[in-house]
Amino acid sequence: MIVITLTVLILSGRHALINGWSLLTGRGYVIPVESSIFEFRATVMNEGSGEWWTYGEDSNYYYHFTGDDAVPYIKFPKSLASACKSFEPSNHLTWCKR
Repeated sequence: MIVITLTVLILSGRHALINGWSLLTGRGYVIPVESSIFEFRATVMNEGSGEWWTYGEDSNYYYHFTGDDAVPYIKFPKSLASACKSFEPSNHLTWCKR
């Protein structure tokens, strides 16, 4: 079963392989429900011993992982990024209010 899953992931693309492996082996790794295993890309990983991302993106959103059980991540539409002064995808404090 694992061999079949890994084969499908390899054939599906790089993001799917990385995300699939992280979901299988990592603790606390999640894929945002707005995204997919095939499109989500972790852009900044946790600097500590945890195996989760702190920032990520797909074609529609930037994401920041909060680790909160109630709200595990926040998202910001890429289409609104140009409206934010000093916007930085890897700093959620620069994401302007909607």
